[in-house]
Amino acid sequence: MSSTAAPPRAWARLTQAELDEFRQQHAALVEFVRTAAPTWCSRRTAGKAAEPVEIWQRGERGLGDFAFVWQLQADLASASAAAERVIGLVRRLAGGGVSLLSAPAEADVPPALLSLRRVDFGEHFLEPEAPAAPVMPVVQATTLQLPSPPATEAPAAPQPSAATPADPMADIQRAIDAVEAQIAETLGESPISPPLERGDTQPDAWAVADDAERERVARSLRAARVRNFAFEVADRKVVLLVRATPFYARCRLFRLVDRRGPRSRFASFVLHDDGDTCLLYTSSPPIHAFNERRLAHGELRLDAQTAVPYLRFFCEFVHGDEGAFPLIESNDELRWLPSADRSRRRAFGKAFGPARLWRLDPEPAADDAEQGKGKDKRERWGRAIFISQVFVGYGRHVFASALVLHEKGAVAMICDEPMHEDDLAIQPLSYNEEFAFELRVSPLEED
Repeated sequence: MSSTAAPPRAWARLTQAELDEFRQQHAALVEFVRTAAPTWCSRRTAGKAAEPVEIWQRGERGLGDFAFVWQLQADLASASAAAERVIGLVRRLAGGGVSLLSAPAEADVPPALLSLRRVDFGEHFLEPEAPAAPVMPVVQATTLQLPSPPATEAPAAPQPSAATPADPMADIQRAIDAVEAQIAETLGESPISPPLERGDTQPDAWAVADDAERERVARSLRAARVRNFAFEVADRKVVLLVRATPFYARCRLFRLVDRRGPRSRFASFVLHDDGDTCLLYTSSPPIHAFNERRLAHGELRLDAQTAVPYLRFFCEFVHGDEGAFPLIESNDELRWLPSADRSRRRAFGKAFGPARLWRLDPEPAADDAEQGKGKDKRERWGRAIFISQVFVGYGRHVFASALVLHEKGAVAMICDEPMHEDDLAIQPLSYNEEFAFELRVSPLEED
């Protein structure tokens, strides 16, 4: 008996009502696509609304492939130029992941849209940048609250190279070995003992907040006199996303995405049940001040289960000149461009893995000279309690690093080793930074 191949899944265009519902239920997916590159919303989208004009879907409801159709200005020099429609594909995975697919083949495009120009969201809209040597910034206590490594330990700045190394794994392994040697020295162990069990290592995903949460957040922001992101609960052009913060008791992390203007903008903050707010942007002082308030109530919880989520949170909201320092645990977290060398992609995929964590023993009593030098730091940061082996992204570069976490929430990067010489063929890891805004609080005024 001959078998017949199953027909390909059919594409279906979302109706206007379905489109509105989709934008609410899958707001995080829409924002992921809209911020795929930092320039197209403001420079290439025709009209005021930076929204897809059509969304097509094939596959299960909410999963599978999505075709996003955008209306772009064809001539950036002329506001009266005819607009052009383009199409790009996005895949939403069952595990919650999202992929921006390369420029789709003709067979993968809804038949009704074959006349549109097919683009790769991850590369077509990306503005080229001058190559730079992957050097981590000097960390200043006034901005990041992290100490600079001693000059003898600072990584040398590799020179940019246009060619991919013959064996990309060699540089990767050299960086990992250097970090492990630093961790062994810090722990006073050789070989290093097995890391602590962490349980679930997957980062929490953003979810869309319900109306009750929207009302509570809107009320809290009004009470805090936040002016630049004020919103009404019923205004669906303002999307409220929420994420868990297991290291803060009775708190949640929020992101307000404001789509009322010609381009997206967003702001992030932590909100406690009692209304106390940590307004996040790009520096560490708001986090440290919030930590002090939570410590006063016994609500800063840094243990083997919450240490790495806290490190991920801290590095996401403390920036250098090229943006954040995201922790990388999977190759899927790098948005590789189609031009990327396959052997390099495979090498990084083999190297990446969950962050590893070790508990630090209490510091031994210091002599008088050491007490004088370290007393101020210990009072400000508290005792060092964990050390973690992580992979850290920065711009278009990835580093093998060791981070030390202190009991008051301070983070020290004691080792960072570049894992490659030239720029990686990836989207910059702070690709949507220009859409980030700081919540502004107005001075107290009399009613």
